[in-house]
Amino acid sequence: MSAPLFLEDKVTIKVAYTFPDAAGVEKPYHFTLTVDRLDTEELKLVHDSGDLVFVDFFVKHASAWSGLKEGGANVEFSEANLRQLFKQPGIPLLTWQRYCEAIPAKGAAAKN
Repeated sequence: MSAPLFLEDKVTIKVAYTFPDAAGVEKPYHFTLTVDRLDTEELKLVHDSGDLVFVDFFVKHASAWSGLKEGGANVEFSEANLRQLFKQPGIPLLTWQRYCEAIPAKGAAAKN
């Protein structure tokens, strides 16, 4: 496939994790988050600012999600709900890691 000069400006990431319930049993969860795909210069500005707060980054750059439910109903994407989700220990860092894994180019295996 030919390489594009311009990439889509959004990327959807999947965040999968577990949390133990009251009995200590690990329960699996996952959601997807649609985020602006920053280019190299924009990422450098975020990195060089030295004050990256994950929730603030995603409040600014995320625009939709799926897979989040409360009481069986889908949870609407909003700044308040994103901030609530990011209060769960480990979720902000894990989401950032999945974002950083999703946006760069990756090497492809050569075909014989």
